[in-house]
Parts: sequence; C-alpha cells; structure tokens
Amino acid sequence: MADHCGSIQITLRKSFIYDYLGLFRFPIGRKQQQTVLIIPESLPVENVPGLKKYMAGAWTPKPGGGFAENYDLREYHPGDDLRQIHWKLAAKTGKTILREPIVPVRGKLLLSMTLLGTAMELDRKFGRLFYLVDYFLSMGLDFELYVKSGKELRIFPIGSEQDFSAAIPILLQLPLASEEGFRLPESALQYHIGGEEHEN
Repeated sequence: MADHCGSIQITLRKSFIYDYLGLFRFPIGRKQQQTVLIIPESLPVENVPGLKKYMAGAWTPKPGGGFAENYDLREYHPGDDLRQIHWKLAAKTGKTILREPIVPVRGKLLLSMTLLGTAMELDRKFGRLFYLVDYFLSMGLDFELYVKSGKELRIFPIGSEQDFSAAIPILLQLPLASEEGFRLPESALQYHIGGEEHEN
C-alpha cells in the first residue's frame, strides 16, 4: 500500500504460469507494464473566498427558453411561448403572466495548483482538489483547472464528472513543477489550491 497519492509503474520482466500443483511452469515471453494510480482522500475546503458573491451574480433570460430551475414573472408579450403562462396567477390578477426561465450570468471560474512541495503537501493539494471538483460539479458549476507542471501550464476544462475522471490519470502522472507561480487569464473567481497545513 502506497503512503502518498500519485502513480506507480509496475513492469513484469520475467513471469511464469504454474499448474495447480506447482510442478510445472511455463514462461510468459513478453514484458508487461501497468500503471497503478493511488487516488488521494478528499480533503474538505471551507469557505472558498468569493464563492458566495460569485453564486449570487446577475440573472438573464435563458436563450431559447425551455426549462430552468429558476424563473422570473412578467407580463405576456405576443410571440411568447404559451406553455410558460402562469395560469393560476393570471386568474388571480386578471393579467396574462408569464414564467420566464432565467439562468445566472457568471464569468469564468478557475482553479489552479502548482505541483511543488513535499509528499504530504501534494497529498493535501490533491485532496483539496478532489473535494473542490466534487463540490463545484454538485453545484452545477463549470470551471477550468490550471496546473503548473514541469516548465509548462496544463489546462483542463471541467464540466462533468467524466471530464475530471479523464483528467485524473494525467494529473497523477505529471512531473513536479520547476518553479512556483504562473499567470492566469482574467476570471470572475480564481482559487489557488495550496498544500499548507493551516489552510482551510
């Protein structure tokens, strides 16, 4: 059992198949290689700075209409979808009231992480990353993950659990960064994942 998250390369150079009694053995000629991923434990992050303000952004009518969890009430205009009419409210007020689906107006959300530090610090970084990804996706938030590794910056667009599942094998096999710090594009909210023990 590995002590820290990451990946282990296992190579079988000389392997044999034995009979049930162990009397005979047959060599397997080809070399086999397998990567084993050690997944970190999710580590809670409390009170992400700016998230409440980000979530409480402005709202706008949903392009093309259709279903939305939230809606605004307004008077009917010719050409509006008749299926969106609030018939009970229209009967009470005497006016034709429409339920207009609305969606939040939010800028880009970024998560960032530098692959530097001790094994314990990297465990904490990845643990916080796994927690935040699960938390943001449960809230229906799409975001981009920026990871400094080696001398380059890797970008992972995350909009679903499948996106993150596809990124996990890559993330856990990336080399350590050569230095701290990198420039990020403008965003409505950016959160950098650190590995310090005192972080929430």
